[in-house]
Amino acid sequence: MQPKGRHLVLLWLLVFLAVAAVVNGRQTRAYALAKRLSEVSARRDALDAEAAELQRRIQQASSRPVLGRRVEARGFHVAEDAEFELLPLPSEKAP
Repeated sequence: MQPKGRHLVLLWLLVFLAVAAVVNGRQTRAYALAKRLSEVSARRDALDAEAAELQRRIQQASSRPVLGRRVEARGFHVAEDAEFELLPLPSEKAP
């Protein structure tokens, strides 16, 4: 039995609809993935900004003036030139 013209049209219509459904599904997933990627990228940018702020605060807190004030508040003083003593390192002798 040979398929008639209307059967071929119906078959091609079903094939077209199946392909269109697959393409539509892929596009929907692609848009969802692009949205998620955008959210993750924004989150990463926020974390990078936070890391830069924390790094700035660490550098500021470990600066000489800030540490000097903290040390003096605990009763220490800045060493004068006469208070420095250089210790020589022992020289290594080859065996």
